[in-house]
Amino acid sequence: MLLACLAFVLFISCIEIYVSSVIVPFVDCGSNSFTVEELDFDCEDGTPKPCKFNKGKTYNGNISLTATADVSNGIIVLHAIVGGASLPFPLDKPNICSDHNLSCPIKSGTKAVMTVQLTVPSFAPVTGLIAEVEIQPVSESSTTNADFMCVKFLAEIQDSNEITV
Repeated sequence: MLLACLAFVLFISCIEIYVSSVIVPFVDCGSNSFTVEELDFDCEDGTPKPCKFNKGKTYNGNISLTATADVSNGIIVLHAIVGGASLPFPLDKPNICSDHNLSCPIKSGTKAVMTVQLTVPSFAPVTGLIAEVEIQPVSESSTTNADFMCVKFLAEIQDSNEITV
């Protein structure tokens, strides 16, 4: 019985290793109010470049950042850049002040880890892409149109490995 329990724990551990959080290389694409120190995401196979995502699954990510200006509010915008075309990728909860581990207003000098949850639609095409994650001002009446934060990283959408019955 003990051997069966150990085998089960080992099996579950192997499944958890298959999707693992890894530090993902990124480039800053115009952050004006945050300095991004680190981006880590749940990537299939634990491979960060490109970070692979399966269609129909939900992934978690953390963006470690430091505010370089006061930010009262903002929204997270995600784009998939494929062949030069920038395609919006919908997020269920885009407001940075709700459900992302940030307390607003964010004062200059504040270090934080923003959490992001992404569900890859089952209709998404299987393709390599550049993922662009931005924090933008909330309203058109903002004094700036510049992104508060912008990072890009290599990604790939693939068919799910899950067996369906």
